Amino acid sequence: MKKQDIFFAISGIALADFFQRQIARTTDACKVFSFPPTDVIAHDEGHFEIQMALAGYSLDLLDIEVKGSHLTITGKAPEGTSEDTSFFARGIARRAFERTMEFPQLVEVKEATFIDGLLVVKLNVVVPESEKARKVPINS
Repeated sequence: MKKQDIFFAISGIALADFFQRQIARTTDACKVFSFPPTDVIAHDEGHFEIQMALAGYSLDLLDIEVKGSHLTITGKAPEGTSEDTSFFARGIARRAFERTMEFPQLVEVKEATFIDGLLVVKLNVVVPESEKARKVPINS
C-alpha cells in the first residue's frame, strides 16, 4: 500500500480512487466535468492540500465552508464579460461553480491562500480520541 493511501485505509478506501470520485462530482452550477481544474496533493499521513486553478476570479468571489466531513468550495461568476462580447477564442471559464467533497473522516482547514489565480486549501484529517490508539492497562 502506498504511503498516501494509508490514512484512508481505515475506511477501506484507497486515497487516489477516493479523490478521483470526489473531483469528478459536479453540480448544476458547474456544468463542465472538470471545472475548476483541481489537484489533490498528499503530504503525509493526515495532511493534504487541494489546489484549484481559478483564473479570472477574485478573492471576494470565493467561499470555503467545512461542515463535519464535508468541504464545499464555491465561486461566483466574475462580472465584466457580457453575452454579446465577441471572442476570437474563448478558453477562460467565467461561470459560477460549487465543488463539494465528502471525506470518510472529519477534516479541518489548516489554511487557505489565493495567489495568482491558484486557490490552495490545506487540510488535516481529524482523528477523534475514541479512534486513536491507546494503551490498555492489564490488571492482575
